[in-house]
Amino acid sequence: MYVHAKTTDNRLTLVAHPGLSTPGDKVVGLDPRFLHAVMARESSHNPGATSEAGAVGLMQVLPATFEEVRPEVERLLGRPAVQGQPLDDLAAGAVYYKHQLDATNGDVEQAARRYHGGPDKRQWGPRTIAYGRAVRGTYARFKGVTGSATGG
Repeated sequence: MYVHAKTTDNRLTLVAHPGLSTPGDKVVGLDPRFLHAVMARESSHNPGATSEAGAVGLMQVLPATFEEVRPEVERLLGRPAVQGQPLDDLAAGAVYYKHQLDATNGDVEQAARRYHGGPDKRQWGPRTIAYGRAVRGTYARFKGVTGSATGG
């Protein structure tokens, strides 16, 4: 099955076939400019990036996190997900970021901190605090204005 990413109405959409109609589209529901901001901060848009902590790909997803979101990613892709494949890594990062945005009522900076440092604020150090500001700032530059990462 052929899967590609496209954008419509400022949302990332994973499509199972190039001509698939909108009702059949698999929507993550994030502004693609937000995902580009995350990729810029996480991997400099390098699909082969690997961190010292073992995070891989465009969105720098840890193996344990990939396993956590694997069922959702596989539903989106319509096939088994493989960490290390750029589209799979992008989908995993997008799904996990969406969870963090939902948990913070759409607060980009707080969601970025949760993505980077985990949900327990007591474990956030200066790098995690700075990371949240950096993602928010990069997203604002890509978007040109402030707004919601969920398409607002």
